Amino acid sequence: MTRIITHLTITFFSILMLSSCADNALMDPLSNPSISTEPDVIEQCTPGYEPCLKPAYDYDCAGGSGDGPNYASNVKVYGEDIYGLDRDGDGFACF
Repeated sequence: MTRIITHLTITFFSILMLSSCADNALMDPLSNPSISTEPDVIEQCTPGYEPCLKPAYDYDCAGGSGDGPNYASNVKVYGEDIYGLDRDGDGFACF
């Protein structure tokens, strides 16, 4: 009888420890590589431009007369053109 109780006690604590480790892996993103700690790419891009233009005070077309500080080339514009890159409104800028 003592052997059964000892075996059950060891089994119980083993399950408890495994459960605790699994919970910690889910809660700690560094111990679980499937949980991303990086912000979504969408949050790092100014809406309305493809490829991504990182949020900035101003963009100008590369090779143009603009003074920057950031330059873009070959950009598809959709929605509001807050940087004024698509002057003719055709949806393409800095080509």
